[in-house]
Amino acid sequence: MCGFSVAISMNSRKHIPFSNLKKMNEMIAHRGPDKESYFENTNFFKDNKIKFSMGFRRLKIIDLSSRANQPFFFLKRYVIVFNGEIYNYLEIKKDLIKKGIKFTSKSDTEVILAAFHFYGTKCFTKFNGMWSIVIYDNLKKEFTASRDRYGVKPLYYYLSQNKLYLASEIKQLLFLLKKRKVNLKKIISYFDDKNFPESDETFFHGIKKLEPGMLMIIRKGKIIKKKWYNFKKKNLTKNIKKKLYNDLLKSVELRLRSDAKLGISFSGGIDSTSIASLVAKKEKKNIKKIQTFSSLSGDKNDESIYINSFIKKYLFKNVTTKLSFKKFILELDDMVWAHDEPIGNITVFSEWQLFDLMKKHKVKVNLDGHGADEIFCGYEKYFSLYLKECFKKLNLYRVVIFINDLFSKKINNKFSFISRIVINLLPASILKKIKVILNNNFNVNWLLLNKDLYKNFISKKNLSKDSILDENYNQFFYSSLPEQLQWSDRNSMSHSIESRSPFLDVNIVENFLLLDSKYKIKSITSKYILREALKAILPIKIYKRNFKVGFSAPGEKWIKLNRRVVTNYFIESFQYLEKILSDDCKKKGISIIQGKEKYNDWIWKVIFLGRWFKKFKVSI
Repeated sequence: MCGFSVAISMNSRKHIPFSNLKKMNEMIAHRGPDKESYFENTNFFKDNKIKFSMGFRRLKIIDLSSRANQPFFFLKRYVIVFNGEIYNYLEIKKDLIKKGIKFTSKSDTEVILAAFHFYGTKCFTKFNGMWSIVIYDNLKKEFTASRDRYGVKPLYYYLSQNKLYLASEIKQLLFLLKKRKVNLKKIISYFDDKNFPESDETFFHGIKKLEPGMLMIIRKGKIIKKKWYNFKKKNLTKNIKKKLYNDLLKSVELRLRSDAKLGISFSGGIDSTSIASLVAKKEKKNIKKIQTFSSLSGDKNDESIYINSFIKKYLFKNVTTKLSFKKFILELDDMVWAHDEPIGNITVFSEWQLFDLMKKHKVKVNLDGHGADEIFCGYEKYFSLYLKECFKKLNLYRVVIFINDLFSKKINNKFSFISRIVINLLPASILKKIKVILNNNFNVNWLLLNKDLYKNFISKKNLSKDSILDENYNQFFYSSLPEQLQWSDRNSMSHSIESRSPFLDVNIVENFLLLDSKYKIKSITSKYILREALKAILPIKIYKRNFKVGFSAPGEKWIKLNRRVVTNYFIESFQYLEKILSDDCKKKGISIIQGKEKYNDWIWKVIFLGRWFKKFKVSI
C-alpha cells in the first residue's frame, strides 16, 4: 500500500521539470513512509522520444526487502508504480512459473508485471484485490493505467498543455492549477444524494479521476479510456448459506496475507463481527496476538455491550478509544486537508481517530467491513423498500408478519423507528417535503446555484423488478460505498495504514449483490443470509441484534455540550458559502445548534464544506 506520482510529456519536444514530480511526491509522505524512490525515463530506457518520470512512496506490507521497491522494472521492458494489493498473487505466480516466467522478488508487484507481460490487459480480470496502477511498456511505447473493479484505491489525473500528471491524491496536483475553482455540480450532490455527477469528476475543476474498473491507455500523445470490468451477476439457487460462508472465509484468508502487523477495526456490528469471527476461526493458534480496535461514542449509539460480548467469546485483545470533541476540534483542519474533498459526515472522525489508535500500536494492515451494508441491506431504508415490495406483489402475509414482529419484539427507540418506516412508505415527492419539515433535513431550495447545473447527472439504475436490489446496486456503485471508500482510503493512509475489505472480494460481490432480496431481509431482520451463514461462529447477542449503528460520532451530544464553539465554527464556515447557500439555511442551522429545533447532522456538512474552502483556498 503506497502512493505514486507520474509526469508524462505528451509532446516529445517538451520536458517536464523533475521538480514538479518532486513536489507531487513530497505531498504524500504519509502514504509511504518506509521508502521514497524516483525514476526518469531517459536514465533507463534512453528513449528521447518519450519523456516521463515516476515517483513512489512505499509502505512495506508484502516482501519487506529492497527487491520489492518501486518503481519496479521487469525484463528491461516494463516499469510500474502500483498502489494496493493483489491478494491472490501467489496463485497467479504459481501459474506463471509453470509458463516459464522467473521471479526475483516475493512481491505482488512483480506478479502484476509478469501477468501483464503474459496476458496483456486481460491480466486485470485475474486479479483479486484493490489497486491503482501505471505501467509503461518500452516496446510498445505506451502507458497503461488501471483502477480496481470497485474503486477502493484512487487514481487522479490532470492534463494541461500536453502534460499529463497522474497521482494517488488530489493535493499532489493542486500546485499545477492556475486557480482552484470548485466544481459546483459536486456541491449539488454533496447536499442532495439523489444526484450523482459524472463519475470522473472531483470537487476541483480540471482534476479528474479514473473511474473504477477503467483503463487509460496513453499512446502517441493520445489518451484512450475504456472499461475493463463490467459487473456480472451470478445466479445462485442452492447451498447459498454454505457458498457465502466459504466465499467470505476464503476472502478473509487472502486478506490475512501480510508481512506487517495486522489489526481489525471492530464496531460490534454484524459486519466487523463476521470478519473478526472468521479470523478467530482461521488463526486459533495466534488468537491472543490478534488485536481489535474500537472507537466508543459515549452516547446512545455506543456499542460497548456488543464489543464485550465478542471479546468474551473469542478473547481477542480489544483496544478502545473514546471520541473526544476537543480532539475533533484540534484535528479538524488536519482531517479536512487529508481528505482533499469535503467530508460528508461527522462519523468520518470516528474512523480517523480509530486509525490514529492503530498507528500508536504499530498496526500497518487493517481489516474492515466496508461493502456489507450495500450488499446485504444494512441500512434502515431497506425495511420500507421491503414493505413496498410486499404490497406491490400482494404478499400480505409478509406484511402481517412484519407488523407483528415490529410490535412484539424488543427494538430500541421503537416508536421513532416505526414512524420512520411509515413515513418512508410515502411517495418520493411527498416524502422529501415531509423529511425537511419533520426531521429538519437539508432543504435543496437553500442552494443558490444555476438550475442548469442539475443537467446531465447520472440516473439511478433500474436493473430488476425489485426496488431493493436496485437500491443495493446504486448504493454499491454510485452513492454510499464510493463515498465511504474514499473516506477510508484517506483516513487509513493518512496514518500509514493499509485497509482491506473482505466483503469487496469480487466473488462475494458478483454472487450476492443482486441475490434475491428474500435472502437479505426477513421481517425486521436485515442481512438475514449473512447472519444465518455465520450463525455458528457469531456471539449470540450480535447474531440477534437487528439494527446497524457502526462507527459513529456523537454529533448531537457534542453540540449540546459545546453550543457556542459549534455556532462559531458554523458562522465562520458560512462566510465561505454565502454564494452557495441562502440566508435561510444559515438561520436554520444556528437555530438547530442553539437547541431551538430538532438536531440534524447536515450542520456538520456546512462546517466541513466551509473549512474545505478555507483550507484549500478554493474560489467559486
